[in-house]
Amino acid sequence: MKKINLLLIASLVLVTGLFSSCEKTDSTNEVVIEGNALIANYGSYGGAKGEFSLFNETEGIITNNYFKTINNIDFQSCIQSIGKHNGKLYSMSNNADGIDIINLSTFKVEESIDDNIVKPRYFAAKGNKAYISCWGNVADWSKMLNSYIAIIDLTTNQVTKVDQAGGFEGIAIVGDKLYAASYTKPEVAVLNLSTEKFETPIKLNSQARHFAVAGDKLWVSHVSSYSIHADPENIGIACINTNTNKVEKKVNIPEIGGNGYLATNNDSSKIYVMGNEAYPSKNSSIISVNGTSGVIENKSFITGESFYGMGFNKTTDKLYVLISPSTSSNGKVQVYDTKGTKLKETETGIAPQHVIFY
Repeated sequence: MKKINLLLIASLVLVTGLFSSCEKTDSTNEVVIEGNALIANYGSYGGAKGEFSLFNETEGIITNNYFKTINNIDFQSCIQSIGKHNGKLYSMSNNADGIDIINLSTFKVEESIDDNIVKPRYFAAKGNKAYISCWGNVADWSKMLNSYIAIIDLTTNQVTKVDQAGGFEGIAIVGDKLYAASYTKPEVAVLNLSTEKFETPIKLNSQARHFAVAGDKLWVSHVSSYSIHADPENIGIACINTNTNKVEKKVNIPEIGGNGYLATNNDSSKIYVMGNEAYPSKNSSIISVNGTSGVIENKSFITGESFYGMGFNKTTDKLYVLISPSTSSNGKVQVYDTKGTKLKETETGIAPQHVIFY
């Protein structure tokens, strides 16, 4: 059922400076939209819950615990990912499962949805509908029989489901199709948005993870995972022509990390691929790929440890790298220019893993 989140009981606004030397003390509860990055800190599944960090790239100032700063109450769940649509922020949360809808201009929770939402992962929206990839209840991680796409009518916030086994991770909308990465299958599922039925899937060499949209081209990562192993020659990224739903190009990237995170620059001439060595190594990298030819240009475009997420700010032409050394201590955000030069670095909350830009 739908429920009004208990966070709405917060009636006081507390705006305070936080503990990092580069954080900002402010006296307003209005969200400054332009030029900001909003970072979702997952938190710890068995410990501290998630929170948000609002980063002003121009000033190099971050406000951690931003939700609590505005609402004077802790956020109540771990944050898997976030998305924005029509002036609202959608937070996909687990522990407890649900989707929190937050007004971006006030950062107040308008509603929380838990009806038909179990292990939500990623968000996409078009018009008055939102689409959420959901794992559902998992008994067998190699099959993930109870996965589905949740469809939210944004007028009523009612939820319907389109079931398909195999698990879903990243999703992307191009035209009238939703593309969903099948977590346990070497394929991309294709959902027709008009009929809300799955069409013929697009086959890959290994398990799909995430997307980057470049016009009518769709880049998808496919990886080797802990539970489903793939040989190094079968992992990397693939380019799908969304007019034909055919794979046009495959790029073998043995260094790609198991999460398969991707980002593109403004004109999609560059694709950034996150690489992570297998546990227990913490070595990480950002790999630069030519977005037209698919040629790997630099396997060590950015190097470091414990990379946990990334995103590209297409307003300011900057690449963000999120770093999480553990699930019990704060992480960091690093900001780079398109030459790979680090411009800024500052502390975030625990386990930063997703970022969106205003």
